[in-house]
Amino acid sequence: MKNWILFDCMETLIDMTDLPKPQDYARWAYEGSEAENMWKGFDEFYRDYKEACSQIEKELPLFREYEMKERYARLLSSKSKGGQLDALVKNMDDVFWERYSAKCYANDSVLEAVHALSKNHLMGVVSNFKIRSGVRSILQKAGLLSYFEFTVNSCEIGWKKPHDNIYHAAKELAGVEFESIVFIGDDYDNDYAKPEALGCRAVLYDPWGSHPQVNKRIGDFRELLKIDI
Repeated sequence: MKNWILFDCMETLIDMTDLPKPQDYARWAYEGSEAENMWKGFDEFYRDYKEACSQIEKELPLFREYEMKERYARLLSSKSKGGQLDALVKNMDDVFWERYSAKCYANDSVLEAVHALSKNHLMGVVSNFKIRSGVRSILQKAGLLSYFEFTVNSCEIGWKKPHDNIYHAAKELAGVEFESIVFIGDDYDNDYAKPEALGCRAVLYDPWGSHPQVNKRIGDFRELLKIDI
């Protein structure tokens, strides 16, 4: 039986031309949303945006996931109602996604390695992501989606890494035990330590050399073709 490889998505398979700062997530939803006149300017919007995020996080159990559009609904609910609220939430969601997804791409080493690995492994993607179908859309645009048997998106199952539920959801889709899974990603806790604790083998993608204490790590995706997976 072929081993499974499960990849993280963002900053692992997919890079961004510009890594967003916290205020960028707010700005990309605000500008062009047709709701700008409800605030005195971006600074006031960003204040309310941060407060909405904080409120949602406080209301949810630890590692419970939600969608980006829930932030927009919280922001707009005191300023609009009914059909107008729904339309403005959709506008914010759409303008944010247009800007975010435009910055996403897969570099050549990822494309080369994933293509080669697909010949001998079954593969999936497990990602913390707040846009439904967003992971699949980005992978499709990057020319990667066809290599993966499934994607697990945190906002679609309601739990994010490192909660057990998201890893178990992936294991069920793979139809194997954790011992038959290799997990690869850039986040030490989510993509290395937790998968190992569950019984997976793990490889840390560490292009900046931030975790020299980890033995099983790579700095370039092509290195995956030279190690035993």
